[in-house]
Amino acid sequence: MESFIIQDATQEDVQQFEAGMNAYNNTHVQFDQTPEFIMYNRTIKHDGKVAAGMVAEIYFWNVLTVSILWVDEAHRGKGYGAALLADAESEARKRGGTLAHLNTFDFQAREFYEKQGYAVFGVLEGYPEGRCRYYMSKKL
Repeated sequence: MESFIIQDATQEDVQQFEAGMNAYNNTHVQFDQTPEFIMYNRTIKHDGKVAAGMVAEIYFWNVLTVSILWVDEAHRGKGYGAALLADAESEARKRGGTLAHLNTFDFQAREFYEKQGYAVFGVLEGYPEGRCRYYMSKKL
């Protein structure tokens, strides 16, 4: 067996990994979006303060992935989360997107996402111990 050393990756190393993986993937399924990654981060402010926010990305095939959707407790129930999610879904649709996905823990917002039309396609149990994480998607 060849000897090797595992070490910390530099930002340049990571860029090379990403470029290599993207090039390989593109030989099997052509990317149809330029640029490949479009950040779609939004916020709602109330009296100058952040009341809600979303970190999302539209990538490769105009697929929407939502990383963070947060609404301050004082503003929950006002429709802010639904509005942010609908806004991102609309942008993905405008670009030809047909799919959105996200994940949420059992103590977060599964029911909220189900009301928005998302369905569970996977469950990771014991993450963290005694809890689970739901992976959800929606056809746009």
